[in-house]
Amino acid sequence: MIDAVYISELIRCMIGLLFLQAAWSKSRDMSAFRGNLHETFAVPVPLANWLGPALALIEGAVAITMLSNWLGYWSMLCASLMLTFFTLRLAWPYLQGDLIRCHCFGSSQRPVSAFDLLRNLLLIGLTVTYLLNPVPPSLLLSELLLLAALALALNPLLMHFHELMEILRDTTGVKH
Repeated sequence: MIDAVYISELIRCMIGLLFLQAAWSKSRDMSAFRGNLHETFAVPVPLANWLGPALALIEGAVAITMLSNWLGYWSMLCASLMLTFFTLRLAWPYLQGDLIRCHCFGSSQRPVSAFDLLRNLLLIGLTVTYLLNPVPPSLLLSELLLLAALALALNPLLMHFHELMEILRDTTGVKH
């Protein structure tokens, strides 16, 4: 049986790396992110100009505190709240039939899909699992590095969940 501390630390590394990637992607093309805030979410331009860098900075801070395990529980709580708010903000227009883009991991012309929302629900589930099962970290550095490497290998699957599910759907012959 897998020890709970391994699962907890893997979740912490995965969410921390995911937030780091999201912050990096936003900051790499901040003008596109601010434009998306304005166009997709109807954030006024002056507020989008301020909010874009602020969100990237907050995501980066959450990632760093989570990965360093400084304020780990509180940074995971912040990540959980951010993911929940963002998912609800995406879900409402999606359920109304609007085409929206999230620019979560860089510029994308692809609209938000049910697979994106499913991925976010999975991420929220992981954060809640971590929060409901607080386990004090007690691993060796070598074990932490191995879990971080596993998280690094799994994160592209999470970031490109939509594309992965489309490939799987196409290979199973399910009609669109």
